[in-house]
Amino acid sequence: MRSYVAIATVSTMLLATCAYADVTVTSTTVGKGGFAKALSGDSTTHIKGGKMRTDSMIGDRKQSTIFDVDGQQMIVLDHDKKEATVSDMKEVQATLQKITTDDMKVSLTATGKSREVAGQPCEEYELKMSVPMSVDGSTPMAITTTGPACIVKDAPGAKDYGTFYVKAAEQGFILFGDARQAQRNPGHARSMTEMYRQMAELGVPYELEMNIKIGGEGPIAALMGKVGAMSFTTTVKSVTEDPLEDDLFTVPSDYKIKKN
Repeated sequence: MRSYVAIATVSTMLLATCAYADVTVTSTTVGKGGFAKALSGDSTTHIKGGKMRTDSMIGDRKQSTIFDVDGQQMIVLDHDKKEATVSDMKEVQATLQKITTDDMKVSLTATGKSREVAGQPCEEYELKMSVPMSVDGSTPMAITTTGPACIVKDAPGAKDYGTFYVKAAEQGFILFGDARQAQRNPGHARSMTEMYRQMAELGVPYELEMNIKIGGEGPIAALMGKVGAMSFTTTVKSVTEDPLEDDLFTVPSDYKIKKN
């Protein structure tokens, strides 16, 4: 289940964005199959320099995730409990460095198709991603993700979007919804970062469809196979470049802080 939550989280983050401008992107995600439907919802992503915050609604539960590339931290805010879980991403990076590009495959291929999304003309690319993963730390499995990505080259905030994601990739920072899950499945986490980098070099993805299948050996793989394939489609609704307050990227003063 955590893997699917992470996938849903990153799919909404993906559709967000150093003189820097501030960027705010609102989007909606629709999930189908398996646990995906339960993870459907709206999200708002804010980018300011080397920091990004994503506010997501999954059902009636609101969660915020803050990524601080320069500070090498990920902060998850649980608004119901008024708790902040802070993860030191340097430790996660040490695990990710063990994964080479030979262990994963990520590609974006132009299809020659184009359409309009949220009033912007976008070019379609076919995403293909395959990477080994493990749920229990030992059982060999593989997760494959395919689907069309419609990318706007000259979108509002495109420069800042690209700068943020490329910088994150260059520093080995991961943009993954769960730091502990990233350490258990470093290949999946690193492949997501590579996907961000490739898309950022092309522009801003205004619509992304991710069709996900998990396969492999052993009882866990068989169980995951019974869950069936899932898909997430995330679509941008609006993009603005209004100034953002610094406090948006910090832990509220009345929240309890936990170290992950």
